[in-house]
Amino acid sequence: MDGLPYYTLAGLLAIGILIIVFFVRRRRQVLTLSRVARHISFEWMQDFVLPDGFDGEIQVDHLLLTSKGLVVLDVKEAEGNIFGGNRMEEWTVISSTGRYTFRNPQALIFDKVSAVRRLVPDVPVKGYILFTKQAHFEKGRPDDVLTLHELDEMYAPVARSDQMLDAFRSHWEKLIEVGHPAAR
Repeated sequence: MDGLPYYTLAGLLAIGILIIVFFVRRRRQVLTLSRVARHISFEWMQDFVLPDGFDGEIQVDHLLLTSKGLVVLDVKEAEGNIFGGNRMEEWTVISSTGRYTFRNPQALIFDKVSAVRRLVPDVPVKGYILFTKQAHFEKGRPDDVLTLHELDEMYAPVARSDQMLDAFRSHWEKLIEVGHPAAR
């Protein structure tokens, strides 16, 4: 036998491809918003409406109770090259499916965070614009923009102690009390 028969090489190649596909799918599966939210938070609300502090209401895409306080997320599903900046009124997405623009989401996330802070002033509140797909900021990334992976790393849970949860529990319950789920 001078070498391995071609069917043995083909079998090894097929096994290698299956292993790669398994790990790629597993990585994609791990980095879904619901998995990250369950990993980093004690509690999680989605599509929740809160008073805005000016006799109106504001809808929060996602609100998470973490060991570091509350996290407000404005989720963007954009994929491709994104051109946006802190002072730009519109951001542009260029992808394989085309080109489109959307309003700079920074002012809206600021408003959502402000509404939550007015209701629970004693709790740390951070807000982020979260891109869940493969978004690339070619000309630099604006403030308060994260990917799922970055969110998961930034808020990876320390020890999930009842003491940490108790520190924020009453504030979380107040938000539930004064808010309501968004109409679908």
